[in-house]
Order: sequence, then structure tokens, then C-alpha cells
Amino acid sequence: MAYRIAPSRPAITVIFVVSLMIASIALAHTAHPLACVDGICYRIMIADTPETRARGLKYVENLPDREGMLFVFDSPIRAYFWMHHTRIPLRIVWIDADRRVVGSQIMTPCIFDDSDKCLRYQAPSSVLFALEISVDAEPPAIWSLVAIHWGLTDIISLDG
Repeated sequence: MAYRIAPSRPAITVIFVVSLMIASIALAHTAHPLACVDGICYRIMIADTPETRARGLKYVENLPDREGMLFVFDSPIRAYFWMHHTRIPLRIVWIDADRRVVGSQIMTPCIFDDSDKCLRYQAPSSVLFALEISVDAEPPAIWSLVAIHWGLTDIISLDG
């Protein structure tokens, strides 16, 4: 004779709660991060390692108006970028450690094979972040505070 043991109510509750936690973690890691500048949000890719920062948006053929890449540095630096092997013009928004926009520039593609011939675009002061977006994106009239949302949690909040 075989006995079938029905799961208890607490066991079902634990399984349900664990399932919700797994779903929340999966959602947080699959949701596109957002960078919001004065209420205008961009779906972004994060470049927070030396390899992803070096690759950047090289070879990208098209960047929709509300998408971009956020470069996250380990500490504030006087960053500079170039457009070697970058095929589309981009707007770079320089953001300091206090999440204030300290500058914005339009960067043009570099057609030279030799990267030494490419223009360098330098931040006007030390920055912790650089946001690259389409040059066609409609920027706010005045850049100010930036909020970065990654999945279900903020990685930068406006509360400081």
C-alpha cells in the first residue's frame, strides 16, 4: 500500500514565496536599466568594466532616440572618449559624483583606421558617469539631476 503525503499549508506558502523571490530576481536582471534625465528616460546598456567601457558602442549601426549606454567609472575621473570604429554620431552627457550634469558634447564618428587621428572628447571636470545617447535624441532644455534605475532597484537615487 502506497501512502501519498499531501504538502502542508506552510510548505506551499514557502514554495510560493521562494518562487516569487526567484521571479523578482530574474526580472531585476532582465529588465533594461533606465537613465532618466529631467524626466526623459533612456533604456541603457551598462559599461562598468574596463572591457565594456573600451568596447562602448563601437560598430553599432543604429541607436534609437531613447536608448544609450551608461559608462560607470570606479571613482571620479577626468574621462575622455574617442569615436574610433563608432559608426554613428553620439551625444555624450558628463555626470559628476553628485549626479549633476556638468557638460554635454556631440561626438562625430572617426573614419580613420589609425585611432591616433581620432578626436578626443574630454569631460569638463571629474565625472563618475558618462551617458552616450543618439545625437538625434531630444535633450532637455537644461540638464540637471540624473536618476539611474536598474531593474527593480535604483543604483543612483535623487535623494543622495
